[in-house]
Amino acid sequence: MNNSNFCVMRYLRDLGLDAYLLLYTNELEHFTPPCDTYQMEKWSKYIVQTDLANGDLLNYVFTSRKKIRKVLSGYDFYIGHGSAPAWFYKAKMKLDIFIPYSVGVEWIFQDSLKLNWTNSKALKRSLFNLIRTALKLTWQNPYKICRGFSLMLYKNFQVKGLKNNTRQAISMDVASIDTLTALGVPVKHYGVPGLYKLEEYRVEDQALQPYIDRMKRSPMVLYSHVAHNYKNVVPLFDIKKNYLLIEGFADFVKRTGNTGALLVLHSYGDDVNESKRLIDRLNITEQVLWIPLILRKSLINLLSFAHIGGGEFGGVIWGSTGWEFLATGVPFFQSVDLTEKEFESIYKMPMPPIINVDTPSAISKHLEDCFNNPETYRKRGEEGKQWYEQYSGISLALAYKKLILEIYAERRKAHHLPDKVISYASQLVLPICMSML
Repeated sequence: MNNSNFCVMRYLRDLGLDAYLLLYTNELEHFTPPCDTYQMEKWSKYIVQTDLANGDLLNYVFTSRKKIRKVLSGYDFYIGHGSAPAWFYKAKMKLDIFIPYSVGVEWIFQDSLKLNWTNSKALKRSLFNLIRTALKLTWQNPYKICRGFSLMLYKNFQVKGLKNNTRQAISMDVASIDTLTALGVPVKHYGVPGLYKLEEYRVEDQALQPYIDRMKRSPMVLYSHVAHNYKNVVPLFDIKKNYLLIEGFADFVKRTGNTGALLVLHSYGDDVNESKRLIDRLNITEQVLWIPLILRKSLINLLSFAHIGGGEFGGVIWGSTGWEFLATGVPFFQSVDLTEKEFESIYKMPMPPIINVDTPSAISKHLEDCFNNPETYRKRGEEGKQWYEQYSGISLALAYKKLILEIYAERRKAHHLPDKVISYASQLVLPICMSML
């Protein structure tokens, strides 16, 4: 998801492992490998398209164990995300490392659907909220509620796969760590090497020039490529809260009279129209630049012209947008419900210099400060980039390699496996196939 496993595959190959990327049949188009590199010819021979889908109940039920094992055979080590645990459960194989991409672990949802049976008022309120959300989703798109119920059934296979077929997990998301720990899966508190080497993205693209010209004309650019999903989401997944950034920007413009500042947003997510209506009500339409959903390899070049970034405001650890801001040296807003001390205690590394706020007024004040003291925020962005280089990217890939070799050594000792390194498969599972190159 978000090209993360494609990045891991490339890094591991750079580090001497024979890594391959296995793709689900239903990967989101803008998260496929061609969207994340201008050098596809270099990587295409290490990418395998499978017939296995991510979270599709019918595909899961009607795919035989024999076929699954045929797809997954030929590798010595497996890293997966999405429904990889469920597939490995059905195949009666072991998934070496699971890296969830969803808050609370994909397809499980127990925190978002948890009901308080001991408190009648709380139970009624929870049931009311669940029914209201279901009715809204059904009214908007009946497919969504049917999809939701099928995933609730899928949860059973995912849980069994995690309990019985998964050796190790990696996650920085607190809800996912709690879920995995409750299921008995040991968890390393690592992030993901969210972006490959920047030089692979630095290609001049004339299609971006109109956006670049518009940003260059502004004395301050606030950039947010977060998906607009916040109106009809269950509490566990209400992590975007884009409206807070929009309201904060509008307050900054109103207080300071700064009509030159620019808010850049992407037409991405279910609630884009809701955000556009909010922008109209706040009278800032002329100061908002909407960019269509674009490839990440193009996005990275646009971030070079941002003065400050807008992440998520739901209190969770940043996702791919945050990693992209850090990697490119853009200071950014991100609400995280942890103090710096708590963060360091959990993850054994300092918190990066995010701007940890969650109210429009706080966002507005920082925007004013950024406009008046641009050098301070430029340095903050550079500190974030230095943090990324020390704790993510190739440095984190080295930690992945170390963990892979440790797990394989334990397996070799327990099962008398060949004394060689391995093969690794991804995305579907990041198969790491791990033969030494």
